[in-house]
Order: sequence, then structure tokens, then C-alpha cells
Amino acid sequence: NLVKRIYRLPNSPTINYKIHCYACISVVLQCFLIYSGFLSSFFIFKLENSM
Repeated sequence: NLVKRIYRLPNSPTINYKIHCYACISVVLQCFLIYSGFLSSFFIFKLENSM
């Protein structure tokens, strides 16, 4: 089924590659945002405790 699609549309592999690229980048950005939010909340918690 996938091979038929690729033969039908010559541009589909590049489009699929772009979609996968954007998906990977968005997932990495989401993970980075969650991680940075966790770190910032942790540092704020430490600062409040030290004060």
C-alpha cells in the first residue's frame, strides 16, 4: 500500500520526510519546554526555601 502511494505520487517521500522532520522537531521542543519549566520551578522552589 505504501509502495503504491510512493509510485503514484513522486513527491510523497519528500513530503513524508518533511512531516516526520517537523513532528520530531515539535516533540523535541515540547520535551525541552517541559524540562525547562520543571527546572525553573525547581530553582524557584529552592530560592524560596533558601530565603
